[in-house]
Amino acid sequence: MKKYTLVLIYGLFFINLSANSHHSHIEYDDNQPIEIIGRVIAANWKNPHVRLKLELTSLDGNQSVWDLEFTDLISLNRRGINSSLVNIGDAIKVYGTPSKRRENTMYASNVLLPNGVEVSVRGRTQPIWSNNNEGFDRISSEDILNGISTISEKGLFRVWLPQAWTERQFSDLPLTDNAISEKIAYSPSTDPTMLCLTPGMPAAMRTTTVHPFSLEEDGDIIILKSEMFDIERVIYMNPNNSINDASISSPLGYSTGSWEGDSLVINTSNIDWPYFDHIGTIRQSHMVNVLEKFMINEDSNYLTYFITINDPQTFTRPVTAEIPMIWRPDMSVLPYNCSLNDNFIH
Repeated sequence: MKKYTLVLIYGLFFINLSANSHHSHIEYDDNQPIEIIGRVIAANWKNPHVRLKLELTSLDGNQSVWDLEFTDLISLNRRGINSSLVNIGDAIKVYGTPSKRRENTMYASNVLLPNGVEVSVRGRTQPIWSNNNEGFDRISSEDILNGISTISEKGLFRVWLPQAWTERQFSDLPLTDNAISEKIAYSPSTDPTMLCLTPGMPAAMRTTTVHPFSLEEDGDIIILKSEMFDIERVIYMNPNNSINDASISSPLGYSTGSWEGDSLVINTSNIDWPYFDHIGTIRQSHMVNVLEKFMINEDSNYLTYFITINDPQTFTRPVTAEIPMIWRPDMSVLPYNCSLNDNFIH
């Protein structure tokens, strides 16, 4: 273990830093976790990420300010963590992964409070310093269902929690030469999520294992809600009765639905949104078309979500993902309320 003033770099210690992150796989170096100690000088308890500013003082008296990112506010609230966690002026110890693009920036995973309590503020991490800890133990979806004695008769029209991340299935994309060139030119300053821009399709259907979706039937339409960025899609089951002009493009596009037995099939076209992925590394064209299917499994507490994206200007072949989801009767789709703070903009 090497020591640099107040920053400790762990060479042999391993911790699972898989996280609820908008951009950790691109920006943050999971292979080089660090530990810092400092005084809290600012806090912003808002989505898309809770942020702290930490003032560090080195052994020679020099001061520096670090920008810390936690996971999103809803995820923290669900594990009982809120803005009372720290106060301005508190001295805390923080463990996390540093940014590869910005100096003095960290995606924090563990925080040791002045009272000796260690708190998980990112993903599925493990305690490092203290047996007195909070936020590390979470009830699994299976445990929730095991406590339910009745079977839901609502079919698809329930709250569902994904069990996988779409971007991990989209890790090896068949990009065209033009798309590769634009990806190389990507700048994190254009990340729409960190600017609180609600993503269009197909990024609007990005799945994480912490934010649920819901499906609701309302006459000739189905309303699909995603917790992230308060997305609400309208699926027209009888397009002939729709008052919306199907030729008008929009970020979420124009979606029509049909039934294949108990499975819902959705076709979305006329998408006017420039990015394929949620952080904007890959641009897409107006030719993009999205085909989705929600299929209830034999065990009706589970469904499988299929998505296929066609865009010949971006991909050399169709891109597909298959995401398992589980019914979460204990959850609801909560307001995301993304909000910027000028003191914390990258």
